[in-house]
Amino acid sequence: MMNKYIYLLLIALTFVFLSCGRKNIERVSDAIVIAVDDKNRQSIEQNPIALENLKVIRLETRPDFFINMITRIRSKDSFILVRDFENELFLFDESGAFLNRIGRIGRGPGEYLAANDFYFDEGKIVVVDRQKGELLRFEYDGKFIGSRPVSWDRLSWQSFMMLPVDEDKILSANFVHGLADYDRYAYTLFSLRDKSTENFYPLPMQTTGHGYPFSRNPMSRTDNGDIHLIAPFDNVIYSYADGRFSEKYLIETAHPLASPKVLSSVTDFGDGTFKEMASRDFFTGFSGIFETQDHIFLNTPLVSATEWIYYLIDKRTGTGRAGLLFSSDNPFPLYNISGSTDTHFIGYTSISSAKAFVENASGDSPYIEIFRAALAGASDDDNPVLILYRWAI
Repeated sequence: MMNKYIYLLLIALTFVFLSCGRKNIERVSDAIVIAVDDKNRQSIEQNPIALENLKVIRLETRPDFFINMITRIRSKDSFILVRDFENELFLFDESGAFLNRIGRIGRGPGEYLAANDFYFDEGKIVVVDRQKGELLRFEYDGKFIGSRPVSWDRLSWQSFMMLPVDEDKILSANFVHGLADYDRYAYTLFSLRDKSTENFYPLPMQTTGHGYPFSRNPMSRTDNGDIHLIAPFDNVIYSYADGRFSEKYLIETAHPLASPKVLSSVTDFGDGTFKEMASRDFFTGFSGIFETQDHIFLNTPLVSATEWIYYLIDKRTGTGRAGLLFSSDNPFPLYNISGSTDTHFIGYTSISSAKAFVENASGDSPYIEIFRAALAGASDDDNPVLILYRWAI
């Protein structure tokens, strides 16, 4: 118990050092502390996480479109909305049946230059197009309702993910950059009404001549509408709710946190930064956060400079476990977690990769038949498959 209080004190002192420019941040004393055994590969493999349920869903293939690679997934009720590498949006039902294409690439009404982000909102689909400076609204059947012009100012190039807070405010996750004339913050709260902004979490690191996202998916929405956030090289899950930021969960890792001095020495932030920090045994933070009603899924490069692990947090009990993303001992493949439903986390893979699992998996895997049944009659040229995971912890 004494070690835990010492640990919290050290973390709090680190945050005080970093907190210049932050506003209304509640300190770590209110956070739920979750101890996780993530020391090394051996300790993780000794305590594997079991699956409670796995589903494989083939996305319907049509002659007029092909999804080469999925970059983001959102779900609501029985609907699954997928963005592909070409920045186009496709709506499916929970069985994988194609429903509609949402908007198109272009400059006309109901068209977007890029679907920079998208979300479900009160029975509609909203597409964020930063290049055109618009929020476009669509019905689920693909019908264009209208658009709202937005003057993003710096957020037009600085943001890589957005989530609505309410009818007026949008929370933006920002690129790490190296421009001397602009502040560097992980998050900006933007008012659509009066264009005011509030920044959160200063970024000590910078890049050289480009912007770089510090996470694939740095925000998730809880079942009560709050937003959870992660930050680079940080072991805290933050919360934005009721107009304030606070620290919700603190993951007690076996690896030390990089000091502000170490992070401020990073002048060309990118993939190599994570590998370097991992090689020095520093905690590299979380590279993505996804959420169901009961669990939070976090992934991160940690055990070595080339090996990825994930954390699974049980919100009901305040406990957590670590697992290996890529391990030959896994009885199931863990593919590209990119979204979640109320009960499952959603990954995706190509038909050929899914077939490879069936061909190469050990005979005692209980999931071979689930994959084999879903892949019956599938061609390698078909759209990807979604894999839905629900863990038992």
